[in-house]
Amino acid sequence: MNFQKLLKQAQKIQKDQKTKKEALDKIDFDFENQGISLTISGDFELKKLKISSILIDKDDIETLEDLLSITLNQALLRIKEENEKIKDYPSQI
Repeated sequence: MNFQKLLKQAQKIQKDQKTKKEALDKIDFDFENQGISLTISGDFELKKLKISSILIDKDDIETLEDLLSITLNQALLRIKEENEKIKDYPSQI
């Protein structure tokens, strides 16, 4: 395989990755966990946060904070995994 052909392949892979990343950035991911709902875009922008009134207890704010942290971390991990799939694309060829 000659160098020119390798260069064209590399450029195609870069273009494909960019296209996939741009598409992923436009996707909204919805998550829900025990009364907390989040919508986060593929580029990690929090678009919506809803907390059920059942969770709001001024005497137990720690439970709400824990649930929010867990839900947010799960959501961010999922989006990070989707982004990693794009980065790993060349190794799948």
